[in-house]
Amino acid sequence: DTHTAVAFSALEQYRRETGDDTPTVVASTASPFKFCGSVLEALGETTIASGLDALDQLTERTGQPAPAPLAGLRDKKVRFTQVVEKENMADAVRSLLE
Repeated sequence: DTHTAVAFSALEQYRRETGDDTPTVVASTASPFKFCGSVLEALGETTIASGLDALDQLTERTGQPAPAPLAGLRDKKVRFTQVVEKENMADAVRSLLE
């Protein structure tokens, strides 16, 4: 998952800069299924399924089932569809607060 990749990258950078080679554990706490696109890309996939279909694609690629809370999203109604460009974000937040 991307969180673990960032942690490992930071460890490598720290080791390069300091020469500290103390044995280290990088603990992964996030599910790779939260980052299907990034994980599939890291696994060499060139075509990534869209939306929840990426869960199935990652399951097929890894042999691991998607966590039930994520897989259960298929049964949920879409609640939010609005897309706001970055430069309009402040106005969008203000309108929600009114």
